[in-house]
Amino acid sequence: ISMTHGERVNGAGNTVKTVDATINGEPLSETNCRRLFIRALNMRIIDFLPEGTDLTAEPDAVISITTLDGKTTVMELVPINERDYAMMIDGKAEYYIYQKNLNNLITGLKENAMGYELENNYSAY
Repeated sequence: ISMTHGERVNGAGNTVKTVDATINGEPLSETNCRRLFIRALNMRIIDFLPEGTDLTAEPDAVISITTLDGKTTVMELVPINERDYAMMIDGKAEYYIYQKNLNNLITGLKENAMGYELENNYSAY
């Protein structure tokens, strides 16, 4: 997802912030961009990984984030049990997240690709 921020004046004469976005080069509605961003933020750290956690499985997802200054961070999500993923950031694993939070993001990406406007209530999945 690529985003640029802007401003516009609404009908009441107020300046409001806007977001123009694309996903894989295709236009992404501002609504879906904001809702996918919320889902990505929901992939929060739950806790530290228990000592001795097996990290030998292949990642189920790899997410690369490049900031405006050109720095790229790679997050790999490695399954560690039926409900949790180890979160490896640039090859270092310290924390885990819930599998349902990644699945929620993936569902949103799939629904966007099918042309749906995403639900505002991400926990509905």
